[in-house]
Amino acid sequence: METKRGQVHDRGISRRGMAARASMMVLLSLVLFPLLSLAVSAQASPIPEVDIDCLDMNPEMNVHPEQLQPAYMYCTIYNDSFHKEEIKLETEIDDNAFAISMSPAGPYHLEGGGDIEVMVTFTGSGRMDAKTVDFDLMATVMSVTIGGDPITIPWEAAGATSNKSGTITSLVYHKPVLDMNEKGPRNLEPGQESILTFSILNDGNSDDQLEVGITKDSVSALEDAGFTFADDSFSRFNLVKGGIVNSNITIISPESVTEEITVEIVLEAKSMLASDSEHVQSITLSITAEKSPTEVGGISIAGLSSLSDEDVKMYSALGGGIFVLLLLVIIISKITKKSNKTDDKLYDEPETLDVVKDIAVSKDLDFDDLDFDDLDDLDDFDFDDL
Repeated sequence: METKRGQVHDRGISRRGMAARASMMVLLSLVLFPLLSLAVSAQASPIPEVDIDCLDMNPEMNVHPEQLQPAYMYCTIYNDSFHKEEIKLETEIDDNAFAISMSPAGPYHLEGGGDIEVMVTFTGSGRMDAKTVDFDLMATVMSVTIGGDPITIPWEAAGATSNKSGTITSLVYHKPVLDMNEKGPRNLEPGQESILTFSILNDGNSDDQLEVGITKDSVSALEDAGFTFADDSFSRFNLVKGGIVNSNITIISPESVTEEITVEIVLEAKSMLASDSEHVQSITLSITAEKSPTEVGGISIAGLSSLSDEDVKMYSALGGGIFVLLLLVIIISKITKKSNKTDDKLYDEPETLDVVKDIAVSKDLDFDDLDFDDLDDLDDFDFDDL
């Protein structure tokens, strides 16, 4: 018995639900159908509708770190019915590297047949990779207000929507970074080489083909002055994003220079994939070819500036050795002269003694028996006897 009562009760609820829905349909029929004739004449729909239209569904964004700008898209939302509608605009994007915002933000309340313009803004970060990403815009009727005595009816579940799909692209940018450790003026002897050592960095957001070289005007100026190149006046490199490489260009000064020559040159780096000269970096250098040196004492001083550190040390040691040797020769010469003077003096004194002995012999004196102690006073000695 209880089961039958439960079944009867459920049937009662089901019948009441069906009755409620039927009542809603009757209500809508009473409201909408009388307006159908007006809709035909006004070219508006009695059924809630929405439409969206955009001028450009494929915006592009500059993500260069020094020129970062948002991308914009301008859309119009239309209420194609003659009812007042509440409409929301939503977005979906496949990459969270981009952010999307709308102005005005919504939701939008549009009278029947009305419209509103919305600006959709895409933002990203500087240095982000170059890529193209899909996105969707979805306009949905949230509710409808009907009649002179307004009745607002939720309408989102009814599925009155309008969708648009497009792409947002972060553009490729080129940014070569050129650097040199030695940027000062260079003075060259005739025939001397000058090696321009540099580094090049791909600071763009994609793989790139970079060229580093001396500008055409600078090459012409160098060649007119007699300079030559050991190899090419430029170099090219394929570098990945963030890649860096070191290289050099060698300039040779003229073999003979009658007057000093100075040439201002420009070393520049650029992308071979860029269509403009906006992304060019350059360094200005001064190259001087000095006048050919003369000979001193028959010895040429050309090329001394190009000696390596090892050569300088070797020649310094050799010069120091020669100086020490000359100093020793001078000292020995001085000692020898002094020794000769001393020997002359010692030789003369014995000669004096020999003379005394000779005198003593001539007077029949025994020099060895001579007793000087017997002389009490030298004054008593009579030198006339000598």
